[in-house]
Amino acid sequence: MMNKLTATALFDKNSCLIGNKDVIPKSEAIRLLGSGAVEFADRADSRYQNAY
Repeated sequence: MMNKLTATALFDKNSCLIGNKDVIPKSEAIRLLGSGAVEFADRADSRYQNAY
């Protein structure tokens, strides 16, 4: 588990702008956090299937 400061730094370092949102591409999220975390995020919020 990571704290908010670590998560924010990780997001800031790895995010990119798509449309009008800063996101982490799915492939990068899998590399950083593992497929289990991405599958969990997919189940928790199905609006964004390719970026987090």
